[in-house]
Amino acid sequence: MANVYYRTFIIMAVIGIASLGYNANHGSSLFTHSYNSSHTQEGVLSHNLGEDLVFNYTDSFSESTFQLSLTSLNLTYHNELNISFLVEGDSSTSAGISITFNFDTIAVNLTVERYFQDNQVHSLTQGFFVGEPIVKDFIVNIIISGEAGFGKSGSITVYATSFISNIPMIDLSEEEKILFITPDNLLFEGVTFGTKEVTVLTVISNSFNDSYNLELTLDFLVNDFQSFTKEVILTTNSTELARSNFADNQINNLDFQLEIEQGYFPLYITFHVEISSDLIEISNIQLSAKTIQITPNQDTFYEANWIDGIDENIDISSFKPQSALSEQILNISFYSSFEGSIIYSGIAFEVIQGSTLLAYGSITTNKQNGEIQLIIIDTYTLNYQDDLFINFQADASGSGTIKIYSSTTIEIRNILHVDTEIHQMQFEESLVIETPSYGSIALLFYDVIFIENASVEYRNDFLMEFSVSDYNFDSLTLTCYVNDLATYTKTFRNPGDVHVSEEITFTEGINELNYILIILGGGSEITIENMRYSLQQITGSENGVLPAGGIDIPFFQLPKNIFLGLFVLFDCWLVMGIMLRIYKGRKLRKSRQTENDEFILEIAQMSQDY
Repeated sequence: MANVYYRTFIIMAVIGIASLGYNANHGSSLFTHSYNSSHTQEGVLSHNLGEDLVFNYTDSFSESTFQLSLTSLNLTYHNELNISFLVEGDSSTSAGISITFNFDTIAVNLTVERYFQDNQVHSLTQGFFVGEPIVKDFIVNIIISGEAGFGKSGSITVYATSFISNIPMIDLSEEEKILFITPDNLLFEGVTFGTKEVTVLTVISNSFNDSYNLELTLDFLVNDFQSFTKEVILTTNSTELARSNFADNQINNLDFQLEIEQGYFPLYITFHVEISSDLIEISNIQLSAKTIQITPNQDTFYEANWIDGIDENIDISSFKPQSALSEQILNISFYSSFEGSIIYSGIAFEVIQGSTLLAYGSITTNKQNGEIQLIIIDTYTLNYQDDLFINFQADASGSGTIKIYSSTTIEIRNILHVDTEIHQMQFEESLVIETPSYGSIALLFYDVIFIENASVEYRNDFLMEFSVSDYNFDSLTLTCYVNDLATYTKTFRNPGDVHVSEEITFTEGINELNYILIILGGGSEITIENMRYSLQQITGSENGVLPAGGIDIPFFQLPKNIFLGLFVLFDCWLVMGIMLRIYKGRKLRKSRQTENDEFILEIAQMSQDY
């Protein structure tokens, strides 16, 4: 999804209330209430109604249309409709009494709830935006509708003193300024089984170019009430810009930073409340704003804002080192951050080159916290020169930001074609591992080889030395996978030299090897040295013999004290299934943790080397 751009209306303004009115099927409504807008005295009176409007309602739904002629009505970018009214007799149903003012294509809607239907005079205000200022004679159609309960009736009088005013524009600057909000006080009833949304409006006047962002501070006081969800949502032109939770029974202070375009555009601030039967009061709403120059972050390689779903395809080819060889082993250290709405199903990612899927995985909820995350991906490609992409996908509601950082690296090694009697790989010269007091650490070591002759069988020798810092050490278990299949598992309980020798049958062509070390250290420090493996032909070869010692190839060095995977509480068969899926096709280095030792014990029972 591309960056969000914000555009102003061209000719028509329809406030959110008009398009998101009461819906009996969904139990939601969108309206704004105010005792009196504190900005009314700042505005310039454009016109009043000039005559009273009286609407009578009974227990059957009814609707009346009133037509007024307003001469030389002046509408600017930001306007406010203020109505004074009196409801007499019985109250309406919970849907309230709807009042809609239609100024040609501009619709302004207000809803008089039952709380205001108490035989006393009240006033309501609603702000509305016009894309281009206009002065003209208007024939205004005013539609009032509603109904009472069974056998009841009442009436509402909208007084001639109701008026329309123009709200002054505040030009943005690098100094913080208070913006006008209409209305700036809200009073409404929650919905017991449903959602209630109420909206206030400000209009932004921006003369700065796109090298500036808008920094907003929203303050408001909320009474004590209970609800399932309390959120503030910022939108413009039906595009969500940001959202945040708010708290009841306190003053809220929320900060936002938005990308904006030059010109005038409306900013709607919607208070979203789910499942509440209380009376909700949000008062003293104040919005301050200033522009801040964007300081380019040299470490940000790519940034994408998403709304209601993710589908980002990012070219990461520029991280590849130069090489003329097509066959390469890739070690991708991928730095990224994910902030905004939490996607509980996870954010799926794929590493793709051409039509080939090289690796895949998921960004889980604990990684969607805005902090920089490191994803280590081990895989290979047969078409290194092709462009390399990473794709993020998720079905979601809400919004957020994905950032890719320039600290991302791609290291490469040639895929060795094995047609000799001996092949040797050095994994680690020295590695220090700090183990947790409970649970296990899993380390993954990855290699890819090309077998020229499938009829040749090899003996796989794995060697290393390890020592421990104290007696809490329990065991170290080694499992070797070749092309997704476990070829052997061995468990060692005594520190010292480790030497495993097993026969392995490879397929002709590409073969992926994964060595997994699972360590139950009990909080001790483990030192591993001279970790390596070798392949030696069991049958003769016509391709000659390597010199003694074979070929030493430097492996991607793991950082000291890094661990890859602490296994979660799962049964043995489920853990094995997860491991097979993780390393299916292309292998990802990942982290897991567990406090369940049953998996380790079962592997130990399979071992013949103690």
